[in-house]
Amino acid sequence: MRRLSGIVPLVIGVFFLVLSYSHSLGGLTDPGPGLWPLLISAVIILSSLVLLVTERDSNDYEHFTTRVRFVGFGLLSLAVFILLFAGIGFILPGFLTFVFWLRFLGGESWRFTLVFSAVCTAGFYIVFRPLLGVPLPNDIVTLLWRG
Repeated sequence: MRRLSGIVPLVIGVFFLVLSYSHSLGGLTDPGPGLWPLLISAVIILSSLVLLVTERDSNDYEHFTTRVRFVGFGLLSLAVFILLFAGIGFILPGFLTFVFWLRFLGGESWRFTLVFSAVCTAGFYIVFRPLLGVPLPNDIVTLLWRG
């Protein structure tokens, strides 16, 4: 049963490695859409193989508890973020996702949660939109801000 920690990522890595071949790989100077997934899949496969070879039977593993449901809540919140991001932009969904993760999944105080969420959302927006010029969907917050 403990070998699953190496087998599961190995299977996932092989799956995405094969899938990445369906896209153009390009080259290092002109990468195609399949190059980064291929490289990341290769790293996952290599890490899994190292884990399978070096893994020992020990009591060093964390046991499953009811808190494992938080992983599902985190994934579900990312899915909601993606849906909202496409519809209303980055700022509000980003802020709400930070709040959910910090307050409800992390148990942080409301004060820390609200301040940290606002600072991180603003930081990400500034880095990606003005500094890197990443085209983000029209944002409802910036539209309301401008009037």
